[in-house]
Amino acid sequence: MDLSFYRKLPDYLSVKEIKSHFCELFNYIELNYAASPLSISEALKELAERQSNTFEYVEDGLKQLIDNWVICNWDIDNYKLIDNLLSLIALLGLQKSFDKAKASLTNINLNIDLRKEIESTIKELKGTSVTHFQV
Repeated sequence: MDLSFYRKLPDYLSVKEIKSHFCELFNYIELNYAASPLSISEALKELAERQSNTFEYVEDGLKQLIDNWVICNWDIDNYKLIDNLLSLIALLGLQKSFDKAKASLTNINLNIDLRKEIESTIKELKGTSVTHFQV
């Protein structure tokens, strides 16, 4: 599967179409456990951006699936991946992943640029009524 497909989708899709694409992507992930987390994060980010264009929340079960995937693939040694994951956290309101991001700040070996990116995201999302992030 060519994951760049998701980048080529129209900006506006129905909630049903987006859910279908999320499910398709997670089916791909299940069948290709060695797939690149960076490529998958980029595809998820594309779908999350389209989801945000609907002004509707993603379904709880799907949100939990994405949240768990983000946590399992959190890699503080990969700046671009973390940047994508922070976008997913913000776009979809992923509380458990948000907590993971906050916990990463306790790592004394955390790259300074990545630390600033995480801190900026936390500050930006603090008190956001849409996501109800607990800081």
